[in-house]
Amino acid sequence: MPILNSISSIRTGVYLQPLVKGDARYLQIKDFNSRGEFTGGPVAEIQMETKLERHLLKQGDILFAAKGSKNFAAVISELAKPSVASSAFFVIRQSSGYLPEFLAWFINHPRTQNELKVEAKGSAMHSISIKALEALEVSLPDKKTQELIVMIDKLRSREKELSNELDEIKDSLIDTKIFSKIRQ
Repeated sequence: MPILNSISSIRTGVYLQPLVKGDARYLQIKDFNSRGEFTGGPVAEIQMETKLERHLLKQGDILFAAKGSKNFAAVISELAKPSVASSAFFVIRQSSGYLPEFLAWFINHPRTQNELKVEAKGSAMHSISIKALEALEVSLPDKKTQELIVMIDKLRSREKELSNELDEIKDSLIDTKIFSKIRQ
């Protein structure tokens, strides 16, 4: 099995002071939910400088939240504005033929998360080292299998969303019916 460092380049995000208004986005852990999905809310901004150009994110980059209790991986799918990752992230950039969505799924899988948690440092604020991430063994099936896994995972996520929505609707209807019965 290849290790992550042999199929990708991995670097740290940068520590910057965010601004109220800038010309580039400064992505932080709070901008993502626990499943690694961008929340779409307002994002801190920074002023782009020449020295930051090498830190600009590209479509297909994977952000790995290395600090804190939720060590998720998130794929950068589109960039409406130039963006830079904060120092809470490692940026994984593809250098070998795999789907970024598959690698993010693999990193987010509970078994992989457990492997990484064993390597975590710190007691109050857990942190995964870049060396631990680089040494992660990655199962890489063929492209078609990767595509199927990604599709199944997306369908499973959508099913969970719909199930939660249905539960909320049921709860609301039941509560309304019960309340209207006791108010008669």
